[in-house]
This record gives sequence, structure tokens and C-alpha cells, in this order.
Amino acid sequence: QNNGCEYAKVNLTKSQIDDILGKPNFVAREKGVVIVNLMDCVSTIEKNKMPQAIHEANHGKGNVTERKNFDLKKYLFEKGCLKKCSNTTKKISFQIKSDENNGSAFFFLNVKAEESFMPNESWQKMSQGQMIGGVLNTFIKNNKLISYTVAEGKKWKLKTPYGSVFSELNDPEFSAQFHKRVIKTGNKKPFLKTGEIQYEYSTTDDDGDKMTFWLTISKDVCFVNGENIPAGFFNLGYLLLDGITYLVTELSGQNFNIKIIDIEDGNYSFDTSGYSEMPSGF
Repeated sequence: QNNGCEYAKVNLTKSQIDDILGKPNFVAREKGVVIVNLMDCVSTIEKNKMPQAIHEANHGKGNVTERKNFDLKKYLFEKGCLKKCSNTTKKISFQIKSDENNGSAFFFLNVKAEESFMPNESWQKMSQGQMIGGVLNTFIKNNKLISYTVAEGKKWKLKTPYGSVFSELNDPEFSAQFHKRVIKTGNKKPFLKTGEIQYEYSTTDDDGDKMTFWLTISKDVCFVNGENIPAGFFNLGYLLLDGITYLVTELSGQNFNIKIIDIEDGNYSFDTSGYSEMPSGF
């Protein structure tokens, strides 16, 4: 994390290390003494640098120090790397305050189907009665907003691009890009009544205005590098940062604030049959 490193010697065989890391034949295939570089949940093998050089390459000052009695399994557990994630569908309830909306609603985030869904009931709730006679059910999938509407008795389907603050969410270089443009402020607060802590981050939006958001480590939804992370509505949802899955719990910017007020397991169903593609210029 750009603050240098510590080094530790472990009394484990290479196969034992591989078992703990969950990476078969990762260290075992290497000959001789092996240095494993750990950055949270991300593990790599250093072949051409000694501990002091690794320390300096990560902006460390002075001599690298040794951490005594290092427990690899405990380290990975505390970083959240060893938890078993159910990846169940989540019902995320949120509160929104902006120039356009001022209310509460909910959506479903389905990790396994790689989609999010906001039903008509939720849109009606958020509009506070302004959608009289309108029907709207919406999916986010593959960076597309897919809306199913009913107008004058006809059922229409409309696809539009979905813009997100975290548009590069599934870019292999996401973590590096994140650290270049985002600052961790040091502020923290409890997340709902879960016993978890959320941390504040600061950045700027496309117009150069200040924007803040809050992250907490996800406990039962997690991703590994290469898995597709579905976007959530209003930028609430999950992201993978330095090998750790976080939940975006709150965002604030120019004249808006949106935050999660409840999260629980949920399920949904919606029949997409009978809808016609909406003609351009409709």
C-alpha cells in the first residue's frame, strides 16, 4: 500500500502454503527459497528481488523489518480472504436525496446471474406517486440498462448504455486506476447494525466536483480476479479492490446523497415475454 513492507519467515512446506492460499502448485513448482509477496488477498512470487528491494520498491524507508511469529492463515482470515461466500441474491434498500428524487426504494443484485433488477413497485415507491399509470421494470446487465415499460396498453423493451462512477469495474487494472484517482480520507463509521465498519473515500466526478463514497468489506458476497461483477443501481453494489470484495454503501456529490439503509437476502421474478423493442425516436 505504498508504505513499504515487512518480511516474515514461515515454518511451512511449499505445499502447505499452496493449500492455505488455495492455489495448487503455486509455490510447490518453484525451486529453492521462495519469496511470496502478499498484498491483502493478492499473492505473487518474487523471483528477482530480495526483501529489502521489495520494501524499497513499495516506497519503504530505511531497513525492512521482520515480523515475528507470522501466521499466514490468520493473516488471510483477518483480510477476509478465507471466508466462504454464499453469493446469494441481495435485496438492497436505499435512501436517495437529489434534485430529481427524494425518497427510498430497493433493488435486487443477483451475483450468480450477473444482473441487478429494480421492479415497478420500487420505482413507484421512489417516485412517491409521480408515476401514476406508468409501469417500469428495469435490469442492469452487461453494462446495459434494459427497461420494460407498458404504455397505452403496449409492452415495450428499451436498451440503453448504463453509466457508472465505477465504469471500469471489471477492468484488470481497476485497483491501480482506483488508487490513482481516489483518496482514503481516514473517516470511518459503523455500517448499519451489522457490527462492520465503513470507510470514506474522496474523488472527483467527470465535472471536477468533489464526490465521496463509503466502502465496507463484504462478508458473504465475494469475487476473484476475472469474475464479472454486476453493476448495481445508483452505483450501490460491489467492487473488487486489491483482491478484496467491498460493498459500496453510500455516495455523495453535488446536490445528491444515496445510501444503503438495509441489505438482506432476497429473490425476484419477472416475465420478459411479450415485449417489443421500442422504435428509435419513440
